[in-house]
Amino acid sequence: MRYRATAAIAVVSGALALTTAAIPAAQATGPAHPAAPAGSRSPATTSGRLAPAVNTTNTMNVTFSNVDIDKGAAYVAAGTTNTVPVPYTYTLTATGVDPTKDFSTSLDLYRGAVASPDNLLSGNHAGCEHASTTTGAGGATTVTETCSGTVDIHPDDLATADAGATWKGVAYAFDSATSGWAQHGTWPAPTIKRWGTLTDDANPEPVTKGDDVTVTGTLSRASWDTHKYWGYAGEPVKLQFRPATSSTYTTLKTVTTNSDGEVTASSPATVDGYWRLSFAGSTTTVPSTPTGDYVDVR
Repeated sequence: MRYRATAAIAVVSGALALTTAAIPAAQATGPAHPAAPAGSRSPATTSGRLAPAVNTTNTMNVTFSNVDIDKGAAYVAAGTTNTVPVPYTYTLTATGVDPTKDFSTSLDLYRGAVASPDNLLSGNHAGCEHASTTTGAGGATTVTETCSGTVDIHPDDLATADAGATWKGVAYAFDSATSGWAQHGTWPAPTIKRWGTLTDDANPEPVTKGDDVTVTGTLSRASWDTHKYWGYAGEPVKLQFRPATSSTYTTLKTVTTNSDGEVTASSPATVDGYWRLSFAGSTTTVPSTPTGDYVDVR
């Protein structure tokens, strides 16, 4: 289990006990307050981050709606080195608490159960803009804000089991002045897939009309454990061709990668054109299709 959570919450005698690093700095009063700067991914040095806790009880009248994670994308892809920002937006409605003072809010991604996730990817502090303020019959003030931020996914925070799994979003808010807490979630989030690459090389060049063109390539995908790319074995790869006079590829046959992710496919050549391999993707790995290799027929 790898948590990107940067401050722990403990449940002590039914109350929340927070580490000193978890107390966010006060935000400026006004109709809008900017997001706090993204900190280090190190739990020891990033302040103001909170993780979902077991049996956490909401103590503030704060709700979240219109939650959107990465504009409804089906998946995001992570390689071996680059950080992948996943944007989120939501509407925050707070009654009886001022979200512009001593207040932080964010959204995290998690896999498994929210109370004891198999993996948790912590979001940066959300930036919120004031939308409306209303006063109820009893005098309670309700403030509505539109909030946005990112969850920055780094390969160091991922394990093999995370690929293709079901991920969800959980939003929270914390008031450092009162230690008030609110957490709501299980919103659908994109799957996280491993980045993949596919090479191709067509030979001979040129080729005699009627002879075979042989296309070789290697299908590889990112390992989040070793931070290297390794051959993807046992996967179907299509051999495709398009004539030089056309923009449409036709699938000629489907072959399977060997134990090293290598593939070889051949077909007779009749006209000049482009040869390529194509991988449609899997539940854990993104699709990959090279641009194609031109072969002259003589």
